[in-house]
Formats: sequence, C-alpha cells, structure tokens
Amino acid sequence: MPVRSDHDHTRRRRFSRRTLLGAVLLAGVLVVAATVTALAAGGHSPSSGTVTGVVVTGPLIPVDPGSPIGWTPTQAEVLVYKSGTSTMVTSSRSDAAGRFTLTLAAGRYRLVARLGGPGALPKAHAVAATVTAGETLHVRLWLDTGVRFSANQGAVCAAPAAGGQGISGSVQIGPIRPVSTPGQSNTKPYVTRIAIYHLDGAPAAALTSDAHGSFSAAVAAGSYIVEPAARGPLFPRAASFSITVQKGQWRCVTIAYDSGIR
Repeated sequence: MPVRSDHDHTRRRRFSRRTLLGAVLLAGVLVVAATVTALAAGGHSPSSGTVTGVVVTGPLIPVDPGSPIGWTPTQAEVLVYKSGTSTMVTSSRSDAAGRFTLTLAAGRYRLVARLGGPGALPKAHAVAATVTAGETLHVRLWLDTGVRFSANQGAVCAAPAAGGQGISGSVQIGPIRPVSTPGQSNTKPYVTRIAIYHLDGAPAAALTSDAHGSFSAAVAAGSYIVEPAARGPLFPRAASFSITVQKGQWRCVTIAYDSGIR
C-alpha cells in the first residue's frame, strides 16, 4: 500500500480550498445575475426613471376663481412617444383622481393625454419630459376645454428680489378654530409645496412656503397655473388657479387652504 507523503496531503488540501472558493464565487455570480434579472423584470433597472403625473380637464368656468370645479382630475389614456417622433413607446391610464405612474428608460419623451370620443375638444397639450435614471419627474397633462379665464389675477406688487418678474405671496390655512372670535384671526401661515406650470402642463417652478407662509418664484413672462399641493384625501386643500405675469412685473396672491374644521 503506497504511503502518502505530507506533500500529497498539502496538495489535496489546496485543491479542496480552491474548489470550495470556486464554488462560492460561482454561487455569488449566480445570485447577482438573478438579482439583476429580477430588478429588470420588475421595472427597476438602474437605467430607468419614474414619471408621475396628473391629468386634468379645464378650465370649466371662464372666471376661474380658484374653485375646485375649475380644474377637474380626469381619467384618460396617457400616451408616451419618443421625442421628435411619432413612435409610441408605451401607454397607460390615469385613475379616477387623474394620477398615473410610468417607468421609462432614461431619455427624452413626449407625453399626451387622450379622451375617447369624437370632437376637437378638449384639446390635448403635449408635454416634453426628460427622464433621468434613478430619478422621479412629475408632470401635468392638461386637456384644454377652450374656455378662457381672466388674464390677470392677484395684485401687482413690489418685487421680492431685484429685477425680473414672477409670482409671490403668502399661504394661509383656516379656520383654525371651530368658532370665530371677533377681532381675532382664524387663520395662520401654512408651510406647503407649490407647483407652477405653463399652460401646456410643462413644469415652470416648484417651491415651498416658509414658516411665515411666504413664497416667491421668478418666472418668465407668460400665463401659468399655480397648483398648491394636496395635503390629505379631503383636507387640508387649496384650489389651483391661473395667473398671467407681464415682463418686469411681480404679482402677489394669497393661497387659502381649507383646514376642514367646522
């Protein structure tokens, strides 16, 4: 019977360690590959981004006083095209609240909402969207009824910053008590997000009011839709409204949130 030397035993141990190490590395590669495959199948590829948005129909009334009936969330088909082409990439459908979410590969797109049925109105305004990998973009798709509102809302006011033009003002919430007391304010400043859109739905600015409820946004001359963020399913709430900014002019508005206290 041959006698195995210490050298033979050492070689066998080294071979066993190399075999075990190879098996561990292979298992790791398989786990990584399976993870990448699962992420890609779930729409969470590192090369993709998210587009969220809302479809609204409006204006519904020509005065547009900021009433909730002025801008109605709409259930509609959302079509996505490659920018500069008529090639449709995908489509989705907004829910009853007009909201939708899409996962798209990084790139430039054109989004448009569509209602079924005949007729030229409401007219859909296409929105350009640049999707960045790993980031979320919010858009507003507007179905235009053709109704037109008063061009100028809000008072002309002093510029909060030197030069330019834009929209500034304050945000208040009330009532803060169920019973009002003469001589005492029943509102208070409110911190909230505010989105400003061009009339075609493209984002123009996004900001947050400060602890005093104050806000300002420098924008180019033109017409805009100001949309205070919804802070609950019912309350607090504030309605969207339209506003037109002239070159070199600042317009001041007060955004009033209804607290729901009665």
